[in-house]
Amino acid sequence: MLFNRSDFVRAVKRITEAAGYLELEMPQQALETLCCVRNPGPFEAQIEFLRGKAFQQASRFEDAAVCLSVAAKKVPSPFKEEAFAFLSECLKESTHPFQMAMESFGIFRGAKPSLLSHRFSEEQSGGHSEDY
Repeated sequence: MLFNRSDFVRAVKRITEAAGYLELEMPQQALETLCCVRNPGPFEAQIEFLRGKAFQQASRFEDAAVCLSVAAKKVPSPFKEEAFAFLSECLKESTHPFQMAMESFGIFRGAKPSLLSHRFSEEQSGGHSEDY
């Protein structure tokens, strides 16, 4: 899918809006806003990071860990530490911390299939937004 100027503007607007919702501790609204980004283009890592933070605020730690591990893999080096810090917090709170840690490590190292990292994107297009 081609990423044009209007996609850029829409993505930046939605990312900014979602970040604002997270600052106000409104994770449901942040997730709904991020669902509206149809073409993330170069912002995929930032969107996954925000989605992970939203899931974390909503106490959905397993979902947050998946998003944050994808973000940690894709963000530039200076921002990896923050993604890993949030990922670590989610893994501690997870109901299956060892399994989630192994899966997150597998995603980060590229051993896990990319389908796992895009399961939330598929839910968006599949009409399962009520899960958010």
